[in-house]
Amino acid sequence: MNILYEDKDIIVIIKPKGVPSQPDLSGDQNIYDEVLEYVRHENKNINLGMIQRLDRPVGGIMVLTKSSVAHKAFTQESCLTKKYLAVVEGEAKKEARLVNYLQKVRGNRTLVTSKQVPQAKKAILTYRCMKEAVIEGQSYSLLEIELETGRHHQIRAQMAHHRLPLVGDTKYNSIKQGVWVDIGLQAYKLEIDHPITGSRLSFEHICKDHPFDIFFENEEDYETL
Repeated sequence: MNILYEDKDIIVIIKPKGVPSQPDLSGDQNIYDEVLEYVRHENKNINLGMIQRLDRPVGGIMVLTKSSVAHKAFTQESCLTKKYLAVVEGEAKKEARLVNYLQKVRGNRTLVTSKQVPQAKKAILTYRCMKEAVIEGQSYSLLEIELETGRHHQIRAQMAHHRLPLVGDTKYNSIKQGVWVDIGLQAYKLEIDHPITGSRLSFEHICKDHPFDIFFENEEDYETL
């Protein structure tokens, strides 16, 4: 487990890709239980809280609370700014704001639907195109995405709907893969107002694995973001 920051109220970690954020029907090892086991060494009665969740295929930065006071402060106020890096197929605009209505359906999927559907929820994200590449005739774009809402599979569903599907996304990319592949999505930047002290904390971590290696072949590539 990679810990970026820890004090008596919060812990900021990097969730590995392919690991569930919390216990699920698979019974596989999950990041919540792993962090809980770690923090219980200092307090067996600690009440670990989860502020945000990442889809199983998605890796990146997560913050969890170690006190009820911190958890309440996070849930009552919007004090998190989450940004993602996405590798998508296609040529993206320089920047865009996408507004759709999403409906969660059976099979752990999310559909882009209309406002009139009773279960539909408004979903908003903004993106800016940071880099572009063409490999064997296929265009790829590296996007920085910021969520204004937090819906189930929001980035994956919205980007696919707007013809910019995530590389490796076997659930929403029309080019299906028969085996597990690395998805082109990671939670790479997190900014928070500390729930107790109020100080602004900023964390950043970029995974170099495929498909991000398309754009990050060496250290100099990081400086051009």
